[in-house]
Amino acid sequence: MKCDYDEINFIATYHNAGRYIDKYIEDLHVYGIPEYIPISKMLKNWKHEIVNSFLTYRGRRISNGPIESMNSRIKLIKHNANGYKNFYRFRLRCLYTLNKHSSIKF
Repeated sequence: MKCDYDEINFIATYHNAGRYIDKYIEDLHVYGIPEYIPISKMLKNWKHEIVNSFLTYRGRRISNGPIESMNSRIKLIKHNANGYKNFYRFRLRCLYTLNKHSSIKF
């Protein structure tokens, strides 16, 4: 079943993702495995949001991955410094290291 969902992620577009997800939910019910019931409920509840994840911008699907990466790097800066007492200095450090042209990378 995981391979089926991976295939949907690979071949579906914004316009046909809803049909693929409906078919996948139907397949989950056909198998009759109790562990699949919460998954099918989750897919029904979040269907609109899942379909929206297939929207593209400049030929690429929209993802929050880059923002999550920045959040992770900010946490790493904070951890390596053992905390900052001056927020202004911490903010400047984050802005400097997250700059693409900075010599310091995390």
